[in-house]
Amino acid sequence: MRISVDGENFIPLKPTGVESPNKFSFACGRTAGYESVQYDLPKNIVAEKGAVMQFEWEHKDGVIV
Repeated sequence: MRISVDGENFIPLKPTGVESPNKFSFACGRTAGYESVQYDLPKNIVAEKGAVMQFEWEHKDGVIV
């Protein structure tokens, strides 16, 4: 998960309270139903006209952004 105020320069977000080998990722889709993760936005993000959130999924066939 990344955030950008201009759509070009993205800042990676760390899931709150998730301990993972890759500090910017978490496992999902492990069981049927819904899972959720909380992110805290960086204090330096000021997006008066909105922001762009970028999601990245890694799976056996590759990466989807």
